[in-house]
Amino acid sequence: MITIGNDLTIYNAWGEPKMQLDIPNDFKQANELMSEHYVQFSFPLTIKYDFVRADYIDYKGIRYAIRTDCQPTENGFQNYRYEPKFEAPEMFWQDFICWYIYQGLKEAEWTLMEHAGTFLQIGCDNINAYTGETWTVGIVEPTDMQNLTFSSQNVFDFLTDVAEAFNCEWYLDYEAKTINLVYSYSKGEPMELRREIELIDIKRSNENIDEYCTRMYAFGGTRNIPSNYRSTGSTEVVDAIVQKRLRLPISNGDYIDAFPNMTGNKIIEKVFTFDNIYPKRTGTITSLRTETVKNDDGIEMTVFYFKDSGLNFSEDYKLPGLTLHLQFGENSFLSGRYFELEFHDTEEYGQEFEIINNQDNPDLIIPNDLLCPRVGDFYVLYNFNISLVGDQYVGEAEEELLTEAQAKMASLQEENATYTCMANPIRVGAYGLDMGLGQSVKLKSLIFNGGEKVSRIRGFTKYPVTRNDEYLVGEKPRYSRRKALEAKVDSNKKEADVNYLEAMRASNNNTRSIKGMNYLRTALQNETVIDKGLLLTTLIRLGAVIGGEWVEKAGINGAAVNPDDVIAYFGGSLDDAIAALASIIFRMDGSGHLAKGNISWNALGELLTRGKFESNKDGDRIIIDPDTRSIKLLNNEGTVIGYWSFSYDYCKINMTGNGSNLDITPAYMIMRNNTGKVDISPGMIEISTFESDGQTEKTNFSINYMNETNTLKVIAKWLPTSAANLEVGQIWNDNGVLKIVQ
Repeated sequence: MITIGNDLTIYNAWGEPKMQLDIPNDFKQANELMSEHYVQFSFPLTIKYDFVRADYIDYKGIRYAIRTDCQPTENGFQNYRYEPKFEAPEMFWQDFICWYIYQGLKEAEWTLMEHAGTFLQIGCDNINAYTGETWTVGIVEPTDMQNLTFSSQNVFDFLTDVAEAFNCEWYLDYEAKTINLVYSYSKGEPMELRREIELIDIKRSNENIDEYCTRMYAFGGTRNIPSNYRSTGSTEVVDAIVQKRLRLPISNGDYIDAFPNMTGNKIIEKVFTFDNIYPKRTGTITSLRTETVKNDDGIEMTVFYFKDSGLNFSEDYKLPGLTLHLQFGENSFLSGRYFELEFHDTEEYGQEFEIINNQDNPDLIIPNDLLCPRVGDFYVLYNFNISLVGDQYVGEAEEELLTEAQAKMASLQEENATYTCMANPIRVGAYGLDMGLGQSVKLKSLIFNGGEKVSRIRGFTKYPVTRNDEYLVGEKPRYSRRKALEAKVDSNKKEADVNYLEAMRASNNNTRSIKGMNYLRTALQNETVIDKGLLLTTLIRLGAVIGGEWVEKAGINGAAVNPDDVIAYFGGSLDDAIAALASIIFRMDGSGHLAKGNISWNALGELLTRGKFESNKDGDRIIIDPDTRSIKLLNNEGTVIGYWSFSYDYCKINMTGNGSNLDITPAYMIMRNNTGKVDISPGMIEISTFESDGQTEKTNFSINYMNETNTLKVIAKWLPTSAANLEVGQIWNDNGVLKIVQ
């Protein structure tokens, strides 16, 4: 261990001290609500030393650990400067995905309609599974439900997404180990912070400065705009020369202002477009019919035709150069999906729309028998002149655009400024000025209307040595996602993902079965659909990150096709199952095995077991043991009362009961109790009694022809010497002559 002080100890992941030092002058603790939380400082060393992930310090009751290995700056010979960053527990939640882990699933992409507390519980379960800790759900203020979709978010960003969806903030209680969701995290009576007394300076920043405006020109989408829509006058504002967009109602004018009667430099102009607002009619499918056809590749597919009794359509309604489309509503199995349409008007079927199948993936042509439209589904048509269907739709869309634009303008004018407040180090030292997240404050300065502003602490950076603390004060939450924004991917992303995965495995010399890769490719080319209680997916692989590596433990394979394909497996990976190495395997043809093949069966139901077998009822047991080649019968006291064993060419049966014993082999049979025995073998029958010691035998009767002279030898001792009281047929010895009682 390196020792250059005694105020602070750095430990390795196993709790062993690595270094002790005094708190450096640049030591800082930074924390911002839903954003960042860490401790950082620097120090010099004359040797190269490793400070790596999971090294930690304990500071103010919180364990801060290194997430990224610390590389020193070399300032000269044997002169290294280290600046490790120790992060709070929640910052490590950026390092693992928030999976949907219920009903035996582990999905990175999922949708759920639930209360806020349920989403927080999902976060807690993922955190506890990854870290081994016991975080629980704490305070949850919102009571409504939200329908949220997640795609490979890490747990930190997942919590932020949930907070934003419910218009809330999440924070941690480290002592209670709870995750909490509230509308505004604020606590305590307002603490008065006066400029020039408790504070040296107050700096204001407006976080929506990029969008801020006082005059908004709002435009809607381009869909369903009639060709004669709004002939442009010389004084009108047009969003684009070559395309027409929905515009604000004529009665409102071309723009909306934040304040009335603005003039001169008070006007800050911005253009906003709302592509999702356009003239639309929500229709309802009232009848359906299907046809089965083959596409150009010879693949059979189902084509759906539907009618809407509330719509009288015409080929003339189509807009030139555009293809008619529809998008399904939220009540449909195809919710959110859009398709090309063909309009037909025939004598046989009348007016109907043909849904053009999406064949981008030949293995999953949509619609199909499962993902299909239904009578009652809502839909929206676009790329047609909607004014010919009804003159109300354009006006309704313009009013919707005005409402959305006004709401946007109102949000831009909200007080969402933050104030960076620099504490007076003298007050920090003399009066112990030390505020945490959520602390209510009253800022007093001439920069505020009325000379003061009540708010709360949203973040801080504290310097315990220099006391040059800074506090971030503000009301509006900042939803900061720690994961870097990613660019959109093209339409062949899923196939590219498969190629990338194969290349990555090859580079790691991690050979995989061809069959397993085909399963994986099929799964990645399909979609997972969660609709209420229905889950449609292709491949479920269950496991956990152990020692920094993903370890697969079970799965369900919907890509199985052939009779010997694995459809479910437990106690191993998919490749283990393909190689028949997983503990439990089920195949398409009904065959499978348990206990790593010690119990197996074929497609005909023929069962094979290996190893010891025991059947037990109230302590009475039957044991089949192939190691000893035996069947044992034991009573509930553990006494063997029956035993059947065999060798290569030999078999033996032993039975015990009521003090008696029977041994049977192909060569002999012995029956005995505590008084005597009967021994039967080829060529011999012998009946004996035991002396008083219970061991010494006395032969009372024997018949034996297997002797030296090969003659029959009969020995009968202790025969009666008188016929008195004997039974008829009984033998007695009359001075050496055998007689039979008549």
